[in-house]
Amino acid sequence: MSHRAVFVGIFFIVIFSSTGLCLAGGDRVILGDPSAVTKEWLVGDVLVTDPIRSEVKPSMTAAPNGDLYVAVEDQGSAFIRVYRSTNGGHSWNLIISVSSNDEARNPSIAYGEHTNGEKWIYVAYEAVTTADDTRSVMVFRLASDVGAWDWTTVAGPFIMAGAADEVHPQITTDWSTFGDSYYMYLTWAAWAIDYYPVFSSRTTDRGVTWLASLNVTGGSENTAWATRPEIAFGSSGLFIAFVKPGWNGASWTNQIWVTESNNFGAAFSTPIQVTDTASNKFHPAVAAAYDVSSIVVAYTGDLGDLDVRFVTSTDGGANWGGGGSFNGWTLNEESAVDLAVSNSGGQFHAAYHHELTAGGDNQTWYSSMSTASPTTWSAPQVINDGNSASGLGFYPRPTITVNPAMPAAEEAAVAWADFRGGGNYEVYFDSAGLAIFSDDFESGDTTRWSATIP
Repeated sequence: MSHRAVFVGIFFIVIFSSTGLCLAGGDRVILGDPSAVTKEWLVGDVLVTDPIRSEVKPSMTAAPNGDLYVAVEDQGSAFIRVYRSTNGGHSWNLIISVSSNDEARNPSIAYGEHTNGEKWIYVAYEAVTTADDTRSVMVFRLASDVGAWDWTTVAGPFIMAGAADEVHPQITTDWSTFGDSYYMYLTWAAWAIDYYPVFSSRTTDRGVTWLASLNVTGGSENTAWATRPEIAFGSSGLFIAFVKPGWNGASWTNQIWVTESNNFGAAFSTPIQVTDTASNKFHPAVAAAYDVSSIVVAYTGDLGDLDVRFVTSTDGGANWGGGGSFNGWTLNEESAVDLAVSNSGGQFHAAYHHELTAGGDNQTWYSSMSTASPTTWSAPQVINDGNSASGLGFYPRPTITVNPAMPAAEEAAVAWADFRGGGNYEVYFDSAGLAIFSDDFESGDTTRWSATIP
């Protein structure tokens, strides 16, 4: 791709104390205490969130120095909370809590930094006004090193078809490719009278302003329910994957479609239907490799039971095929996959939900696959201790990212919602790179999580 010019914006910085600040319009920001005592270790997994709260829907990102950030939704309040680890996931501290209107939910987090010293954490989320049930897509950004912050309403307020519908905005960046001139990209789905079109927006000034939204659906035939689109940037371009009806050769079913932008989100191609088997597909995830032209789309397929499946492109999205099931057909349920990819070459990484028995015994699984030859996923490994990961119908989707400060074999990092306490949902973390502490308590397995599943 060609070099692009840097757009310089002017932004307003507010300095505030750890006691928090309440602003007009219902937006609220509260700093966490960076000196707080770290969480207690559990053998094999690390507790990220505060056990006195019920926190779910984790989204994770990483900085070049290995700092990790997890955004979660607090079920008991109107806040999105962001936790940070500065030691590779061994310990976590709350750094900020954010809310807008009456409720903030469904966070998605990304990172970008600048040679002038700015190190920005970006959190996209859905803000809800309960009086009229309107929704807005918000992006909050925090300069993690100095505490400056601001936020922008990217879209809304708008009405959804029903009160139970939720907006799941997803955010990504190309900073690892373009450095100081990085852009941020956002996607979401919103109600439009009789269907849910998928939208995209971008910022060229590091989040100061967001450009006009684009409808990337490719026609008005999208689903009549709120699809959850996913977005990824790689060497081949910017990709958005989403659900809408497609022809499977015999009937119309819900299939996975992909649209691509080769001009940094300014325009998108006509979407391509990348799945075409008989069953319904949903919950797509997408990852685009760096240094090679491989893209992977993973999703949940309904084959009588749920199964995590994938398709690939090795020519930058021009052609799609191959793929199949991650692990072959099983009697158990696999679903709710999330993807990450090495910053240069390397591996695609996947984390997903596995349900051993109906209504219980829930696990988080991990697999990887070469970006140079994306044909077969590695045998799955169990990430969580016990069988208490949040199950189907609740919060089954884990989050996965790459820690660029770790060796390639140890770069994958996973977080998930867990109900092991029997009271609140809590978010736990594990990574292949976590070492054993001198007191014999461990934060992760030195042999890449648990043994391979038979």
